[in-house]
Amino acid sequence: MKANSSVLATLCIGGSSRESPIHIKDTTPDVFRQILNFLYGGNAPGDTHLLKYGIQILNACDRYDVVGLKMAAEAAIVRSCRKGDTINVDNVAEWIQYADSKTCPLLKEYALSYFVAWYKDVLKTESYGKLKQCPRLMEEVMTTLYNTLSKAEQHGTSKLSVSELRKSLSRLGMDVDGSKETLVSRLDTVWTEEEEEE
Repeated sequence: MKANSSVLATLCIGGSSRESPIHIKDTTPDVFRQILNFLYGGNAPGDTHLLKYGIQILNACDRYDVVGLKMAAEAAIVRSCRKGDTINVDNVAEWIQYADSKTCPLLKEYALSYFVAWYKDVLKTESYGKLKQCPRLMEEVMTTLYNTLSKAEQHGTSKLSVSELRKSLSRLGMDVDGSKETLVSRLDTVWTEEEEEE
């Protein structure tokens, strides 16, 4: 167990006898069973469980240093964000803070890209006010926003008409609704992802 979770191994060693209970706090028995199954069998729960218990699994894995399962839960959360409305204008700032606090770079990257795509609307939300209280994160958000807007200028997307932007987004199967800035940001996000894959 030590190789997979030094934190849990230390808890187990701390108990002097088999009869001494080890108290596991802030998680449910079902989530903890999934962690133990992963530690002893190496199997991550299926997508159904990862989607249902994703945040709980991620929180517990972060607490007990179970990296492999934490990464699987993080990836499932990002997949669910892409499919639905888990992240929205009102909560994206909170997701950035959460992902940062749990050291979830994939989730943080997705939340930052969502922030950039909808930044004009996000700036009006209450959760953005809370984000402003963290200077380090604000600097990262503003740097990401600046870099994205700079790339828009490099690609020339900001010079395209709304009609041209919508045609390009439509060809990519993306949403064509929103302000010109939103359309530019969406298109630039796709081009940035393509550049990173090359």
